[in-house]
Amino acid sequence: MELSVVFNELCLRKPAPSRDKAREWMNGFVETLTAANDAGLETIRIHADFKELFLSPDYPIVAWYNDNLVPIETRDYLLTYATRHPIVRPHIGDLSEEHLVRKRCDEGFTGGYDEDEALGLSFAYMLNAIAISILTEDVWDKSDIEFDRMEEIEEKTTEDRVSVKHIARKSHVTTHQTWVGDYYRNLVQDGATLIQYGKFVYPSIIFCAKAISQVEALGANQ
Repeated sequence: MELSVVFNELCLRKPAPSRDKAREWMNGFVETLTAANDAGLETIRIHADFKELFLSPDYPIVAWYNDNLVPIETRDYLLTYATRHPIVRPHIGDLSEEHLVRKRCDEGFTGGYDEDEALGLSFAYMLNAIAISILTEDVWDKSDIEFDRMEEIEEKTTEDRVSVKHIARKSHVTTHQTWVGDYYRNLVQDGATLIQYGKFVYPSIIFCAKAISQVEALGANQ
């Protein structure tokens, strides 16, 4: 399964004090999302439709989409991203009923952060994905976030504090680049999959057309 970023809904627990601040938040979020997409994190999992999120009580993202004070290329990027199904998915909407993460949910996995339920952080942890936040508070300016986990394991309740990889600015994406590259390197089985994932494993290498055709012809033992 390709790597995902999972939206941390708690980043919107405090409303923006003004539309100017909300625009600043969103500019940073789109920059982070663009860097994540380029790095190989091409799917975002979210608890709601983008347009249903509120940056402040009178300023939902659907209003941000139509805000002429926001650069049109910024609006277009997120609008295009939001409509590229299955790029945007519910947390586990595409997973089979037998998938381990579904079973862990059914068996009572819960996560908490500052006494709030932490859906996005929990699913990022279970999916071995990376959580993504809009940088609304200093607490989200970290490349790793800790939260409280409670889970039933073999009929015993486990309670502990766990950590999940996290991004809220472009530099956080760079922090995780080696980990992302290693993940995709493990998916390479032959020349075709090397071409498919090579841009994430070797981000500094550009394959010319002749190289692509030669590498794609390589078998698993070559």
